[in-house]
Amino acid sequence: ILGTACHEAIEGLYMRGEFPYDTFDEVSAAKFKAFAETPVIGYSPQQVREKGHAILDKFDYDLFVPTEMEKEFLLPFPNKDNPVCLLHGYIDMVTDDNRVIDFKTNSKAPTQKAVNASPQLAIYNWAFNQMYGYYPFQVAIYHLPTMRLIVADRYDMEVTMLEVEDLIKNILNTTEYPAKEDLHKCKTCVPFCPFYHKA
Repeated sequence: ILGTACHEAIEGLYMRGEFPYDTFDEVSAAKFKAFAETPVIGYSPQQVREKGHAILDKFDYDLFVPTEMEKEFLLPFPNKDNPVCLLHGYIDMVTDDNRVIDFKTNSKAPTQKAVNASPQLAIYNWAFNQMYGYYPFQVAIYHLPTMRLIVADRYDMEVTMLEVEDLIKNILNTTEYPAKEDLHKCKTCVPFCPFYHKA
């Protein structure tokens, strides 16, 4: 809820000139209402509001000049000539100096190592190239609570993208997911992965 409301508040100011605190309050209230029948573990609405407003207080809106926000892509992967699937996603921000920025609101900033190895950022780097015909100048995470910009290493993104390609091909070409523990390190896909419990 905090992340979504911060994203929409920042986008609303940049792209539509909306007052970010109002947008944050509207989005977070709607999200809490949507979860009214479901126990929400974590912060209360007032705590989320305080955290969100503190982030918006500190955010330097002159830091970026966005040309696109929530840039959607649906692209043949790994390329249009030999596709094995379609990759769908949203890039938080593309700037006028060709940077790809992904906003994070986690309580702790990710490490440089985690940013370098992020499949999400590697896919954004690839998707930008597919859409615009060249690679972005920079792909980075901007950690909103600490206002830290952490730039991904280009070589590491290329290596990670090869791993993503291998992983997708493995999933598509087998009914038994490869029983390799190293493929399950993040576990973020476990609730959605039909193969995980077969490993």
